[in-house]
Amino acid sequence: ALRYVIDAARASEGPDAMVVPVSVVYEQLAEVASMTAEALGGSKKPEGLSWLLRFARTQPGRMSGVRIDFGEPIGMRARLAEIERDPRAKGKEVERFAVEVCHRINRATPAIPTAIVTFALLGAERALTLDETLEAMAPILSYLRDHPTTPTTLGTQLEDGGWVTSTLDKLTESGVLNRFTGGDQTVWYIAPEQHLVAAFYRNTLIHLLVNRAIAELATFMAREHSVGDLRESIWNYAISLRQLLKFEFFFASRAEFNEELRAEVALFDPDWEGQQVREPVVTREQLERWFERSRPHLAHLILRPFFDAYLVVAEQLVRWPHDREVVEKLLLEPCLGFGQQQVLQAKLHSPESVTLELFRNALTLAGNRGLLSGSGREVYQRRKAFAESLRQIVDDLDTLSRLQSAAA
Repeated sequence: ALRYVIDAARASEGPDAMVVPVSVVYEQLAEVASMTAEALGGSKKPEGLSWLLRFARTQPGRMSGVRIDFGEPIGMRARLAEIERDPRAKGKEVERFAVEVCHRINRATPAIPTAIVTFALLGAERALTLDETLEAMAPILSYLRDHPTTPTTLGTQLEDGGWVTSTLDKLTESGVLNRFTGGDQTVWYIAPEQHLVAAFYRNTLIHLLVNRAIAELATFMAREHSVGDLRESIWNYAISLRQLLKFEFFFASRAEFNEELRAEVALFDPDWEGQQVREPVVTREQLERWFERSRPHLAHLILRPFFDAYLVVAEQLVRWPHDREVVEKLLLEPCLGFGQQQVLQAKLHSPESVTLELFRNALTLAGNRGLLSGSGREVYQRRKAFAESLRQIVDDLDTLSRLQSAAA
């Protein structure tokens, strides 16, 4: 449909077509449970009139509110002309424009209480009192307040104990959380087998945090593994992480991403005077200062579910016979079983990493890197190198998590 609109705009001599990004966010959705069941390999039920009637009868009444926000309009012809000047975009102009629209929608999508509360509880990995929940939310809210590109949030409501209690109670009523009142304080925690549902709500927030997480992890990786040009190391690690996650998030263009990375570093070190990440020399002393000022570290909370899932697929890909073409369905089935086994053995951090959606995106990434076709020893070696690079990232995230726990 977008291609038809673009073709019409190109053919027209009238006013430019304006695309208005629209963000629609629900605090809760009744169908999330069925969506997460499909993510674990369950079959999708056929949708028809009888399905619609059953769905309507099972709705629990008024479940939550909805936020509708509008982003900055995009002039179609002007933006397409910019895209067409990039030789790398040849033949992909419509795709590039669609990604731009999605990126603008992300920029307009605010943080809502459901997302921040589930983020805090998933990150804590234990039951929390109201005060502990507010404390766990505090660094996220502080970051959102300080960041220059954060869309309008619900502001002071997110710091009000009554508003947060109401959100906790609504999530309890819908079965996402459990509440324990048998002690001297009420505590809330993720209900059994509800981690994927909680992660669904949490994930409506992480587009606001992913650049922070990439900057933080790239800084940590340069701190741990680099001995040469630390400035270039941070940039290279950040670009590498962006490339690995490009099927999960709608990133800005590389030039804009550089500016966004600069903004993240400026939050670590305001004295850096907003210089471009790639221009000044970065000393180890600066690197240590950035690392300390980025506390509390969030990268492991945001990125680990993705890289854990990708590693599951990469390891299964290494086991796949390198003289046979990869069949997606035949590879995904053992990924689900292997992932669930690793969760039970506590080798995989969370059950939210064991979903077909993440596994399929990992396969798309592998295909993009030429790891699904071909045969022979060379393909096996490239698959093994891919798995080893992901293992290093997961290890770094685990180390970062331990450092944060020790400092808490």
